[in-house]
Amino acid sequence: MAIELPDSASCLGCGYSLRGLPEAVCPECGRAFIPDDPTTYKDGKARIRWPFLPTPPPGWHAIALAVAAAYVLYASSEPGTPAFLGLACVVMLLGPVAVAVLVIEYVGRIVAVRADRERRALDRPVSKQGGRWRWAVLPLFLALLLSVLHWSWPLRLRFHLSRPSFEQAVERVQAGAASATLGGRIGLYEVRDIHVYGSGDILFRTGGSPFDDDDGFIYLSDDTPTWTRQMRLARCWYLQW
Repeated sequence: MAIELPDSASCLGCGYSLRGLPEAVCPECGRAFIPDDPTTYKDGKARIRWPFLPTPPPGWHAIALAVAAAYVLYASSEPGTPAFLGLACVVMLLGPVAVAVLVIEYVGRIVAVRADRERRALDRPVSKQGGRWRWAVLPLFLALLLSVLHWSWPLRLRFHLSRPSFEQAVERVQAGAASATLGGRIGLYEVRDIHVYGSGDILFRTGGSPFDDDDGFIYLSDDTPTWTRQMRLARCWYLQW
């Protein structure tokens, strides 16, 4: 005998229509529901018992955070855009309210899952258990921001991949080549111009910062930084912003 449910009833987990099922379990994802409790399934006219659904975050969360993560990685790999500035740009892009909403909703869903423990005991494992990976998206995104902020690893990685090309440019400058002829793309960076100091130091300006005209990579022949806004990347190589 089919279970009596509203025509619009659907599974909270996967959206499968629950009308006419012989048992109170979604055949698509295995999520159980209680026919007499409209908060255990989705219905346009039913109210949810919890402030948040006891389900993984929606897929659009993952897409939005993936786009934001890509922006953070690129912004923090540019000289003149230190990790903290890249993080600030992301916060400004998403907005403090949006970030707070994501975190609050994530925590709220965890609380809802714990409150849903009794009904969850009726779930039936099936082969299709999608969506669980979405629980990991927000923690991974926050961990990414913290790692970029602390270690600036996107910039270091991008520079080390480009270092052989920069080394070749240094050799050509030291051999007497005009620095004006060496601009353009060097490795993975677009170099705006090259400035050679009398001491033999060579600055590759990348133009990544809207605040300073001297941001870029500087080759120090004696491997000794000349001012505080220089961060060591490798022997004789420093980030300048």
